[in-house]
Amino acid sequence: MKTRLIASLVVAGAALGGAPTSATAQSAGTDSVTGDASDCLEFYEPVPGVINCRRRLSLSVEVESGPAGENPDGTLTWNDLGITPGGSTGSQTEATCLSASGRVAIIGVTGSLRRGGSGGAFPIPIAGLVRVVDAGGPDSGADTFQFAIQTGPEDGPPLPGPTSCSTFPGTFPTGSSLFPDFTNETGDVTVTDTRALPSSKEECKNGGWRSFGVFANQGDCVSFVATGGKNPPAGP
Repeated sequence: MKTRLIASLVVAGAALGGAPTSATAQSAGTDSVTGDASDCLEFYEPVPGVINCRRRLSLSVEVESGPAGENPDGTLTWNDLGITPGGSTGSQTEATCLSASGRVAIIGVTGSLRRGGSGGAFPIPIAGLVRVVDAGGPDSGADTFQFAIQTGPEDGPPLPGPTSCSTFPGTFPTGSSLFPDFTNETGDVTVTDTRALPSSKEECKNGGWRSFGVFANQGDCVSFVATGGKNPPAGP
């Protein structure tokens, strides 16, 4: 039986894209995409019976917004680690929009990419969309990540990130070898889609307050509506 060996490239990943961020608890009443994932692509067999990974893709995301996509905030980083420094890249981006629908999220990003080796002296501006499907648990290989990314000239000015995440890929290009799609061979990314908070007392009645996930009881929900949101949810 062949033994599968995955090359350890943690140090290279930290140098290119920075250390992965740790997911934190979601704020009440927000949509979010959080977690880390990694996948091994393009296997090769340097000696019989030993299989190595030619490319390891890893992603770390901590992004949230209001339930209607308002006030997007957070970061998304990913590394493409090759068997040589020159074959590796690292990307660091900030979120510019977020759309979550069920277990599917589209994240707008702007930031930069750096190449490893001697060709990585200057950052390359990037902007575009990342589509995340939360289809399984940890190490399931079911979560998917797709990229539609535009690149600018090396050491050029920042590219504006999209302000609408309503469709994927939108106007951004797909299919670039720099930004290959992948799944979560290891790790897990969670998409949370919350309802917009109530605007009428009727939405709080008959157990409706429970569906929002942020109210302690019906009275807490009614108080939120009556005060126009000045009395915040007390939490479940």
